[in-house]
Formats: sequence, structure tokens, C-alpha cells
Amino acid sequence: MTFRAILHSTTMNRVICMTQKKILMISPVIPSEEGYGLQKRAAFHLMAITNTSILDLIIFDQAFRNSQPLNESLTLSCNKVIRVPAIEEPRRPFSSSPPFHTLSEIFNSKFKRMLPKEKDLIKVAAEFNNSSYDFIFSFRTRSALMLNELKRICTINAQRKIVDFDDIESISFHREMLSYNGTRGIEQGVIDRITSFRLKGIENNLLQTSDVVIVCSEHDKRILEKRPHRSKIHVIPNSVPSSVISGRKETNDIFEILFVGFMSYRPNEEGVLWFCKKVAPLIQEKVKVNFHISIVGFSPTKEVRNLAVASNITITGGVDSVIPYYQKADLVIAPIRYGGGTRIKIIEAMSQRLAIVSTTIGAEGLIIKHGENILIADTPEQFAEACSLLIKDSVFRNKIAMGGLECFEKKYSSLTVSKLWQEILQP
Repeated sequence: MTFRAILHSTTMNRVICMTQKKILMISPVIPSEEGYGLQKRAAFHLMAITNTSILDLIIFDQAFRNSQPLNESLTLSCNKVIRVPAIEEPRRPFSSSPPFHTLSEIFNSKFKRMLPKEKDLIKVAAEFNNSSYDFIFSFRTRSALMLNELKRICTINAQRKIVDFDDIESISFHREMLSYNGTRGIEQGVIDRITSFRLKGIENNLLQTSDVVIVCSEHDKRILEKRPHRSKIHVIPNSVPSSVISGRKETNDIFEILFVGFMSYRPNEEGVLWFCKKVAPLIQEKVKVNFHISIVGFSPTKEVRNLAVASNITITGGVDSVIPYYQKADLVIAPIRYGGGTRIKIIEAMSQRLAIVSTTIGAEGLIIKHGENILIADTPEQFAEACSLLIKDSVFRNKIAMGGLECFEKKYSSLTVSKLWQEILQP
């Protein structure tokens, strides 16, 4: 369902319902159905809320310089939209000597550097001072910090505060630290530990000060419930539009393997490099079928772009739509070896009736079953074996694809997201 379809529904509801909730949403990204994972999750939150409520939207844009313009349908679906930059400033070390880098982080932390400039906060404050809402919804913990800064200079009242953690960032960050295996040096290791400690502290504070905390899986909910919390913890899974592709070619001359993901996100980069360098050669040994790998996603690093020297690998960079790539694909991979949350790329592939091979971490938090609607593999040998099986056996590949589609329709459709949001918005 597009923003325009939601807009029509929202307009009708506003005419019918005179007791709508008034909600302020704060986001660090532009909500977009066609964007990367965070943008898609933000878009589905927005659509679910505007279906029955009046929404004001503040975008503290963490990628302002490279961000796309606001979609007209987005601005029309909201009562008010304001967008200002909130780009993380680089750390300014006092010296090249290691102790001073650490001191710089202690006194000018990452979380201070990512706050908007005072002039931009004043711009927002002028628009929202003395506003009152039924709910203030902060998308991601970063937005909750932005809200605290905003309330420092103006008055915004709300009956309840909602924060979407999405994934548990402290866990994702900790896993990323471990993936470096000490290669970032002693000083950066100390800075990483400081950041990790502060990140968990921010989460724990929000668990005590928010009325509702949202996560994207039951797995993450169970983790947070073990921490001290006053908040009610709700699960709202990731979702994508329900639009199964029809007319896909059943047979291709070359078997098409697809990866979709924002390539400046390090778990995606590392996963793609791992697959192309360690898994793909093993697949080549196991099957006689020619196969091609498409890596689709914005901002590929130089090391990822260099993979295209192989004749059977294409690096597209950003594309206007991933639909043509899904139309050609026979298999989707999610070779993610650290990170957190649930992968929209897997849910999207399920919605497109495509078989998927993922690592355990890549599929973490999803309600799936190995051998029924997805294949799970963690070592290069296991991942290559799973891909080879699906390449050689089209009947089994179709079984996994249909199982994934059924799983999507039952657990991850946009209707499911809307229903869960309405439960949260009830008094």
C-alpha cells in the first residue's frame, strides 16, 4: 500500500472520526517504502498511525546531505512535517596521542556529536512550542535523545511517550565490536567500550522513563524484559507492502542469486564479502549450473565494488526500485554474521515468493523454520551446501518460497502492523 492509498484512507477516517489521537513522530530518517531498512520501518509506522490518527512529523535527518527530497505523498499524509539536519559531527581529538582521543570521547561523546545544532533546534522549537499531544513517538533511541534536547528549549506536552528501539542497538554494537577481533587498536577498543556502556545506559533509561517501548521481535522483547523497566514492551515486526510479483520467469539461462541491503552498513558489507570470497567458490564446485550474483544497495564500499572484477558478480549501487531484481532472482541470500533486529530484506524476499538462505544471525527474531520457509546455514560449507541444494532442486526451492510467502502473510503483512499499532494506541 502506497502513501497515496494511506492518504485516501486517512482522509476518510478524519472525516468520520472526530476523536482521533494527535501524535508527534520523531524520526532520524525520511520514511520511505522504497528506501533502506530503517526508512521502510519508519514508513510502515507512519502509515499505520496516520490511518486513524493525526500525525505531526519531525525528521532530524542523520543523512541530510545525501538525502532524497520529501515525497509529496508523505507530506500530504501528515498534518505537519519539518526536516532539519542532524549529522553526527566527527570527533575532534586534542592530539594524535592515544590518551587524548579517549578523553575527547569522554567529554564530547558520540551521543553529543549526533545532536542537531542549536539553530536547527530553535527552528523546530518555533514550530512546536506549547504543543500538546496524546502520544510522542520516537523512532529509534536517537530520536528520544533529540526529543530531550528539544524539550530543553521549548514546551511540548504528551500524555504518553513511545520509543521504538527497532533492534537493541547495544547488542548490535557489541557484536560489531567483537567482529573486529581487536584489529582497531587498544585506544579504539577503549572508546568502543565507553560507547557500548553509554548506549546500554540510554536504553535502560528509556525503559524506565517511557510508557511504551517497541521492538521488532519476541526475541528482543524477552531480552529487555530481563532488564529493570517501567515501560510496557510491545513487539511490532518489520513489514513490507503485500505485492507478490507475478510473471517471474520460471527458468533462467543463468541462475540468479540476489542480495539487497544498504551497503555502507558494515554487517551487510562484511556479509557480502564473506559470501563472494568464501561461499561462492564452494558453490561453483558443487553445481554445474552457471550462476550470477547481484549485489543491490546504496553506497557500496570500494572493497565491495572491487568484487565486480569477477564476471559473474554485479554491483549496482543504489537503484530506483528493487522490483526488477526480484523479478529476475531465483534465490535471495542474507549472509549476515553480526548485528541485530530482524532483516527487512528477508521479509521482503518472502513477500516476493523467493527462496532464502540466511545465517542464524541474519534470520534472528523472525518466526521461521529451517527447511519449511527458509534455509539456515552459518559456515561457508553449510551456506554453499544450502544454496547448491536450492539451485539443483527447483521443486524444493519452490516449496521453500511458498512457505516463506505463507509465513509473510500470517506474521508480517501490513495489516498485522496496523492492528498491533491500534492496540498500543488504545487508552
